[in-house]
Amino acid sequence: MRLRAALIGVAGVLLSALGALHAPHAGAAEYNRRMVLIRAHYLCDWAPSHLDIRENPMTFCKSLTAWALEGYGYEKIETEVMLWWAFWIRKDPALGAAYLGKFEDAFAAEQREMQLAAEGRSPRMKARARRGEAVARNASMMSPTDLCSALNYYRLTAFRQELERRHVLSEEEWHLIDEERLKIGMSELAMVCSWGKPKRVDRVVNSAPEHKMHVYAEDRIVHTEGGHVIAVQDADGRARPYT
Repeated sequence: MRLRAALIGVAGVLLSALGALHAPHAGAAEYNRRMVLIRAHYLCDWAPSHLDIRENPMTFCKSLTAWALEGYGYEKIETEVMLWWAFWIRKDPALGAAYLGKFEDAFAAEQREMQLAAEGRSPRMKARARRGEAVARNASMMSPTDLCSALNYYRLTAFRQELERRHVLSEEEWHLIDEERLKIGMSELAMVCSWGKPKRVDRVVNSAPEHKMHVYAEDRIVHTEGGHVIAVQDADGRARPYT
């Protein structure tokens, strides 16, 4: 237990020192609290392509959303991340610190890109916008599902205007879409507008009405029957009331 606490302390000091480089002086505590979940999700995406995680499996990754939703608090997430980094620091302090530094550099670069995107100055986002504008020229010929997928990805008003012209979504569904939320009973179409196109769709054989399982990132699964959302299931397999 003493070794565990010491390793958490070492990883915590490194994370705090590196994270402080990117936190604003005003409201730094609140900033860091909000960034805990974002940083953890980014680590889960970054680490598999930079480290051999077979040595140190990231078992916490599938639970991040569930912990946040159930109120376990950011402290549990932060502790699990620190323990994961502690493995590498214990194995080789210099190499562990180097891995952590590389991650922080990558995370900081991603945050800068997001800031530029928010300010409309990101080259990557500008390129995406140009592609979206090209796709939008054919909006009148696109299916409602393709329009919703494009709206969620490109965020261009042309796709929304075409959907509104066709009156395929209710006013309540538009409110949910604007907030990127799901609600039991909303249509599959509104689901795609709100959360985007799923990674895959599994169908239950011989079910009536048709039952589909729409698999999204972080192993979230949206269940629909007869074209409407009936449940949202997180990585731990439990359904949650998304409202």
